[in-house]
Amino acid sequence: MLEVPADVKTNMALLQDVGRSNPRQLRAMNAPGVGQTYALDAGLLEPGEYLLRIRAATFRSGSAAAEGDEPHPPHFEETYKFRIVPVVQGEIEHPPVEPCVAGESVGGGGGGGAQWESPNDVNPDESFSAPGDPSGGVVEVKLLGPPAGPGLKVRIGGGRGATADTVVDQGLQAKVAFEIGPGQQFFVNARSVRHAPIEEYPVSYQILWTYTGKPDCWEPNDSMDQAKPVPLDEEVQAYFIAKRDSNAHNHDQHDDWYRFTLAGPDVVIVRLLAVPSDVQAGLGIYQPDGNRVRQVAAKGASAPGQTIVLEAGEIPAGEYFLKASTASFAGGMAASEGDEPHPPHFGSPYIFRVETGSGSE
Repeated sequence: MLEVPADVKTNMALLQDVGRSNPRQLRAMNAPGVGQTYALDAGLLEPGEYLLRIRAATFRSGSAAAEGDEPHPPHFEETYKFRIVPVVQGEIEHPPVEPCVAGESVGGGGGGGAQWESPNDVNPDESFSAPGDPSGGVVEVKLLGPPAGPGLKVRIGGGRGATADTVVDQGLQAKVAFEIGPGQQFFVNARSVRHAPIEEYPVSYQILWTYTGKPDCWEPNDSMDQAKPVPLDEEVQAYFIAKRDSNAHNHDQHDDWYRFTLAGPDVVIVRLLAVPSDVQAGLGIYQPDGNRVRQVAAKGASAPGQTIVLEAGEIPAGEYFLKASTASFAGGMAASEGDEPHPPHFGSPYIFRVETGSGSE
């Protein structure tokens, strides 16, 4: 962009082969009018030395001389030299990131119980709280004691509905597993079942629950504000565990946010190397203002468990944010009931790597 004096109309020329007596002209442009600013678009240039020549083409007064007390015409003719340096793979040193070391898995649990006075008896909810593990985890609730099919209902928080509501067949154990957020309260209700083959009441039962945390050192990173810095060109492992605080299950609860910094312009590719078999995952790169740079939507993966690649191309130096998200679960819900196996993402991590052109071999 060139700003010029009010009485001058200029032209600009870009020249190459500086060492020659007559450098080769690559681009040239005349100003649209006297005193008007304009830009010369040089396009993509190869590494090397260049000249930028700026000349006064026209003066409003018609002369470059000043007479008497007239001010001198503010004109010029200048030549500038600049050099474009190639970026060689491995030359850009991006800022280091402190290593993320996963701690031990957090555990916990407890129990309760009471007795049923008659068939179809329902007792008040029993309240429990998960450990304050920032990673969140999985709670499994078991109902022990009754010889016949009992019912087990679990709620997270104080909302309506249920996280899980199950009745098991005679001789089976009532069991429910679900994701939960750190320190979150949950309620368990055990009820007998009408026509249960129990000859004598009252019947005692016992509730046991266990908590298994996931050693995810990137948590908490559930929003852009909580994004954790990740190293470039290294594998990162994390879990799609929802920090549930209510009975409602939203896919946004599984979102994980990360950030990385480029010291210079570089080619960026994000590879999702492994994903739980029940998760359909997506990736997106964002600028700090929230504008999206590139995205592979979660629904863009053809099937749960499929890996994906996000090619961002060459992007400028600066800070960027990466979101790993989920679109759907093969089981349709994030809880398991009875003898159903736990959803795979309860125990299987996802793995990704932010690759740069300068970091590739």
